[in-house]
Amino acid sequence: MNAGASIYFGRFQQGDRGRDRDVKAIEWLVLDVRDGQALIISKQGLDVKWFHQSSRSVTWETCTLRTRFLNGYFLEMAFRPAERKRIAMTTVTADPNPETDTDPGRDTQDKVFLLSAREAEQYFSSRRTRLCYPTDYAWSRGANSWGPYHETFSDRCWWWLRTPGWSNKYAAGVDLDGNIRYGGDSVRGNGNCVRPALWLRLE
Repeated sequence: MNAGASIYFGRFQQGDRGRDRDVKAIEWLVLDVRDGQALIISKQGLDVKWFHQSSRSVTWETCTLRTRFLNGYFLEMAFRPAERKRIAMTTVTADPNPETDTDPGRDTQDKVFLLSAREAEQYFSSRRTRLCYPTDYAWSRGANSWGPYHETFSDRCWWWLRTPGWSNKYAAGVDLDGNIRYGGDSVRGNGNCVRPALWLRLE
């Protein structure tokens, strides 16, 4: 397994009709391989979620996207017990925003997480490689293909990063053209997709 490859691991709702056959294997992109583990990120935007359930100031450590969805509902629903054992508990660093002095919070211990702005720069070589296309399920959940910087429809979507934006009421993200938006969107911004990432133990 090498960086740039794609693999299938776990299952999640991807169709928009709620049928059993709409639950399909998740395709992941391999970003890095080291020490018997692979860093992977979902190829598509799998769901649409707020970064946090309220518009109060928040960090990655305390946001509900981390605590309730990624390391709660998604972890339990997408992976069988044997698969969950292959997901490494990872120290997720509180990377600062290079364009602001917003408090990034503290490092966390997570199985599933979002990339930071620094990692989105590190692991994707260009805007084109950062483009994200939502699943049909994410479309049905309200994926925003317009975005605040666009006036025409796109088949792509915004996706969240864990880095704080202009303030702790904003979180950074990647826009429809693959640009990293360091100022971010409101933590209760509508239509932003989630691309989970994790370190997978290789067998």
